[in-house]
Amino acid sequence: MNRYFINAKLISLRRVVISLFSLIKFDNSEPFKLIIDNDEFPLKTIKYRSEDALHFYEVELPFDYTFGKQCYIFKPGFANFLIDNSNAIRFPEFDLLFNYHGNLGAIYSKNHTDFYLWAPLASSVFLKLENKDTSFSIYEMERIENGAYHLKINGDLNKRKYHYLVNNNGIVNEVNDPYAKGVSYNSEFSIILDLKPIFEKEKVLPKTTINNISDSIIYELNVRDFTEKLPFKYKGKFLGLIEENTDKDVIHPIGLDYLKLLGITHVQLLPILDFYNTDDKNTDYYNWGYDPISFFALEGSYSINPEDPYSRIEEFKKVVDTLHKNDIRVVMDVVYNHIYKIELSTLQKIVPGYYFRTRKDGGFANASGCGNDFASEKYMARRLILDSVEYLFKAFDIDGLRLDLMGLLDITTVNKINALVKNIKKDGIIYGEGWDMGYELPIEEKSCIANASKLKDIGFFNDTYRDVVKGASFKENLFIKGYLTGDLSYIYGMDYVIHGCLLNHLYQPKFLSASQSINYVECHDNYTLFDKLEISNKEEPIETRLKRIELINSILILSIGVPFIHMGQEIALSKHGEGNSYNISEVNNFDLSLYYDRFQMAESLSNVIKLRKKLKALSCNDVSKIKEEFECEHLDNGLYKFSNKVEGFDIVINPTLNELEMQLSKSKYLIYKNGFIKDNLINSSLNISPLTFIVLSNKEL
Repeated sequence: MNRYFINAKLISLRRVVISLFSLIKFDNSEPFKLIIDNDEFPLKTIKYRSEDALHFYEVELPFDYTFGKQCYIFKPGFANFLIDNSNAIRFPEFDLLFNYHGNLGAIYSKNHTDFYLWAPLASSVFLKLENKDTSFSIYEMERIENGAYHLKINGDLNKRKYHYLVNNNGIVNEVNDPYAKGVSYNSEFSIILDLKPIFEKEKVLPKTTINNISDSIIYELNVRDFTEKLPFKYKGKFLGLIEENTDKDVIHPIGLDYLKLLGITHVQLLPILDFYNTDDKNTDYYNWGYDPISFFALEGSYSINPEDPYSRIEEFKKVVDTLHKNDIRVVMDVVYNHIYKIELSTLQKIVPGYYFRTRKDGGFANASGCGNDFASEKYMARRLILDSVEYLFKAFDIDGLRLDLMGLLDITTVNKINALVKNIKKDGIIYGEGWDMGYELPIEEKSCIANASKLKDIGFFNDTYRDVVKGASFKENLFIKGYLTGDLSYIYGMDYVIHGCLLNHLYQPKFLSASQSINYVECHDNYTLFDKLEISNKEEPIETRLKRIELINSILILSIGVPFIHMGQEIALSKHGEGNSYNISEVNNFDLSLYYDRFQMAESLSNVIKLRKKLKALSCNDVSKIKEEFECEHLDNGLYKFSNKVEGFDIVINPTLNELEMQLSKSKYLIYKNGFIKDNLINSSLNISPLTFIVLSNKEL
């Protein structure tokens, strides 16, 4: 071809940059025209330059660009060319023009269903709807305010499949509804659901009250990892979490009974919202779920009937109710910082580029490691997150959220999440990973630990606690020890972390309250505590390492802040050296035989949890009271003492490999020793075994 348009890009509401190619001379004085429907409007050329056969123009529109229409550029001798409006997402006015407040998704009633989709750049949107005979019909949707599209279809459409056909810049994509609460097998289609019975179902309330996050003891698990190797009917499924054991060969409590034995207050479930790298029926596919494709629909592979979108909803609701009945609250691990793959993303196909941060070179930001960091600071991206949070709390009555890579979310969004949750459920808890990641979001806007003072009700995983207590956690430095793994030079760091990094013990305070310090030494990421010690303490026999692990777990529970335990940590579970096991089922499962062999370790943790609940001061949330009431002491013989003056108890730790004697200036009650709660009066002295601790009190427990 001798002449053609290369592109025509919208660069502001009133400006278009045009590039064209022509080997043939043409009348350059002939103005460009804007064509909308059948109307023509002459355009004023503001700038022009040429390079041989290439010609570049900047033209001015007679009025603001008309979104929702196909707008063409025309010049005599050239074919009409569609204006590309994709740059509009970067215009400063964009969020002001398109901050839609109305309904989104498929709003069902028995007599009709209303469909709403936000697609501000689209020139048209059609609904593809399943008929009663399973064929499909196509309906054009009407553009309404602020970039949304709407269509009302009469009749009872319960459980019908549907898609949207979205035309952006002449390219039509067939997509699921990002607000769909139900999806078909392997998420092939969105499904219309009647959610009224779910929202109206009577709530089951836990027996105890949670006043602060610091009252919580969190146990992290994956639905499949926790249940798959148990002698249950519903292995790897939601219902496996609450299944009753009927196997006579089971020696100790398992499943729900095991969670009750431990005495934890919250179960944190690794992602259960719909994710990509599984098959809803084929268990050969395994993944933890940090590859999200929906912020609303539940994962089908955890359901006993994934073809039925109601089944997974009802099953999970039953799980929450049953756990509540047994005084255990539910935290969902949610991934709002990225989606699976941007080229497959429904959001990207509906509003190209809007939902994701970009680098200065125009590429998508990759601080998450997934190539599509979510732009939570944008109005409708933030709304999507908040709408998801509201749905999860109101539909399922969950009790908290763990925000994956929370440092990638902006402060305003996280504070709005917290305010929304507290409005629904006063004892709802929000916490996450407060790592400072990436450069696209300014540091002062990140929900990272450095900004804890701006996020006063939010918990942060305390990596300082982790590294002081056990030593470094990453592959290249696993050989480095911490205070309780043998490097006693960390003793002043121990002063700092046992107070939840709240007081100025050589280091500046990190947090405003104990609720902000999520104390942990192991989580689903990286190496288990056992595998860490396999390297850092390889010179020690396994019996010694197990004692260290039991001691670490105990002191974790008894430190100021929020104790966080990863499934299997209490019995020294190993991943056999795998540091990144998100897709390796066999190393993540709860090992039943190991549990039987090391039941004493689990029982010990259970007793320490009981002890924490009795020592009310350990759940103190107020920094001034913690500073006034608690003190630590480094005893001459190597013992470490952590005391509360008001309740009158002393936690005495022997972090050495030697038996150490402790002299008492006055009589004390020995209320804990060697994994068991006691109540013995001690008058003068007692011996403390290597790698153990005792608890003394001025009064009987």
